[in-house]
Amino acid sequence: MRTDEPITCNRCALANTGRERCPFVRASFPPGHIFFHQGDSPQAAHFVSRGLVLLSATDEDGNLLRQALRPAGTLLDAQVARRAIHRATATAVTSVDACVLALSSLDAWMGPRQSPSRAVLELALAEAQATEREALRARRHATARVASFLLEHAEVERPLEIQQQLVAGLLGLRPETLSRALAKLRETGAIGGRRRIRIVDARALAQAAESSSE
Repeated sequence: MRTDEPITCNRCALANTGRERCPFVRASFPPGHIFFHQGDSPQAAHFVSRGLVLLSATDEDGNLLRQALRPAGTLLDAQVARRAIHRATATAVTSVDACVLALSSLDAWMGPRQSPSRAVLELALAEAQATEREALRARRHATARVASFLLEHAEVERPLEIQQQLVAGLLGLRPETLSRALAKLRETGAIGGRRRIRIVDARALAQAAESSSE
């Protein structure tokens, strides 16, 4: 990796923020360089200024869940602003030039946490994370899909009261498939109730959500 001086250009959205000098530092990376691994805690923000980066996410068994290319103009994993662990591995496909900012300096550059822009950013990142969860959930088998949905929307003290036909549509399942998945989760003791579903054993439900077999 080659690191240059702090950026003084005005060629991207990061530089055009009204600050005297952009705090990001230029760096060059060879093909195959791994910026971060899935499951790592974030250490820095990376803005791709040239080249292509591959994002790859796998399940607990190492099966590929999704892949996507990120071109120049991409901030790799914007969730670093929330200190969320990386949900994919980022690998340079070509030679990559990137602008890098250590996480310890990110907050100061972004401004006060109580500002309207930070509040909107937090809401946007939460929505993006929810969309990603929904996309990953769609690739799982029926029982895991239902268990993941219940973990997100049901509670022990406040049962989920929602039409099963709507849940089936949200999860891309046939109503009878949803009924079988709910029955299986009841049999394991993970959930209780029928019209008003409540979580009985959150650990068992989490295990069902991560299971790779029906």
